[in-house]
Amino acid sequence: MSHLDELKEGITKALDNLESSIQNINKKEYSQRPKLIKRCEIQANDIDTKIESFDLEILYEDKARAAPYKEALKQIKDRLSKVRGHLDFKKKERETEGTLLGEIMKKKENDDGNGK
Repeated sequence: MSHLDELKEGITKALDNLESSIQNINKKEYSQRPKLIKRCEIQANDIDTKIESFDLEILYEDKARAAPYKEALKQIKDRLSKVRGHLDFKKKERETEGTLLGEIMKKKENDDGNGK
């Protein structure tokens, strides 16, 4: 396995862990949620750093070898963007919990299939 494959695999696993953490936020006690959201934000920032490293490593490859990794990079960035959207939703949901807006958001999330 090449260095680029290892980086890609590491980023993918980190994204899997982040998605799992985000899905578990509402399963935790109300008072614990801000800490979990903050932890998820830190995970997302770490993934950003890994993505930057991956991007730089791709630049050192010749065009033919770099092409599939550039596509993988684009997919990873898109996935992180979606995951950040879910995290932002959880953050707003936590901020508005117990308010009318919070109840509307909760209903919308349930109607959309748990925010996905």
